[in-house]
Amino acid sequence: MIPKNIFVTGPPRSGKSTLIMDISKKLLELGIEIRGIICPEIRISGRRWGFKVVVYPDGPEEILASIEIRSPYRVSKYGVNIAGFEKIVEEHLSKTLHDPQTKVILIDEIGKMELMSKKFRNFVEKALNSEKPILGVLGRTRDPIVQHIQHRKDTIIYTITREQTKNQRQTIKQKILKTILRYLGQSPNQ
Repeated sequence: MIPKNIFVTGPPRSGKSTLIMDISKKLLELGIEIRGIICPEIRISGRRWGFKVVVYPDGPEEILASIEIRSPYRVSKYGVNIAGFEKIVEEHLSKTLHDPQTKVILIDEIGKMELMSKKFRNFVEKALNSEKPILGVLGRTRDPIVQHIQHRKDTIIYTITREQTKNQRQTIKQKILKTILRYLGQSPNQ
């Protein structure tokens, strides 16, 4: 069986998002529509202020969390903007499941902040069980949905470390690309 759901995990600042963004760009270059979300950090004066959620590759964005948001939903020093995040999930992310042009779903990331949203959790379950492959980052959390993902037979998870060499990362990138292309019935030698 060719894995359908492909995730990258590892410690903070190990290059997980960079790796899946490189893969996403390569898929777009090959003419394969990949849509979803990315959650980059926001830095102000060299310090992390928060995170945003951006519809990939060219959609709108919202603040996901920041040190200035007052919210009952918190991760460490960050207040989480559940309403803004769920707006992106409802208006954009959920549409990827039924959009015939979207061939691969991008989720950066399934982490503590994102999993505070029931709408996002429901989306993740539907995406995992859809025919469309997922390329995503799996956060380090003991949440039951992450444990479920880790035990699925149609899922492969690559662990990234800060110590990996450029060649090791390139090997992982090529394996992931090859798996997605094979799943989609395309030649990995493009």
